[in-house]
Amino acid sequence: MRRKRAVAFAALLFWLAQPCDALAFERVGPWSFGAWYGIGVPAAGDINHQVDLTNLALSSAIGPFETNHEVHADLRHELNDKWALEGHGGYWWKRRGEGLYTRRISAIPVELGAVLTTFNSPRARAGFTAAAGLLVNATFAGEDPLGGVHDSGTGGIGELGLTGELQLSPAWSLQGRFVGRYAKAKNVLPDDGDLDFSGISGNIGLRVSFDTRSPIDSTETQKK
Repeated sequence: MRRKRAVAFAALLFWLAQPCDALAFERVGPWSFGAWYGIGVPAAGDINHQVDLTNLALSSAIGPFETNHEVHADLRHELNDKWALEGHGGYWWKRRGEGLYTRRISAIPVELGAVLTTFNSPRARAGFTAAAGLLVNATFAGEDPLGGVHDSGTGGIGELGLTGELQLSPAWSLQGRFVGRYAKAKNVLPDDGDLDFSGISGNIGLRVSFDTRSPIDSTETQKK
């Protein structure tokens, strides 16, 4: 039984390593730049606890953090028709309250990741995405009549999810992704509370591909 499982696992790894057929999603070149906008749904347990304490102490009405805005940018390199490596960064933020009573959260994710394409056609492709890195300058801050608060720290982040692209032209494509994530800066808030952005996220954006090779090398590669 164990031998059968080992053989099946080896066969799966061999299949994942193979390039797709000729009728695959095509780009201008192996490099591409992507830009995203999305919404995250963070756990924010200790964050919202601090908001509740503020409302209780100051008789304010600051709302809880149930979502956050996200923008991302990435640089991707296609290894073959199945695998790609990418580096990306972004900015997450949300502000609650108004006037003299406000609270806001923000963070800068910096990650390295991989994309595995499992569906590939001339006009569309989809697969899995995974990444890990640092959550830099995770911040909980705000204003109030007592001087406000400002707590920040650095933590770790890991993401796993689904991604897809729809080709608009040889260079441009519409992209989307949905991920689950762990993203937390520990012991940053009072009483050793965590700045916890862990949860789910959905993003949509555009990708443009480009070729860094010389025109002669690019033409020879296309002929092959």
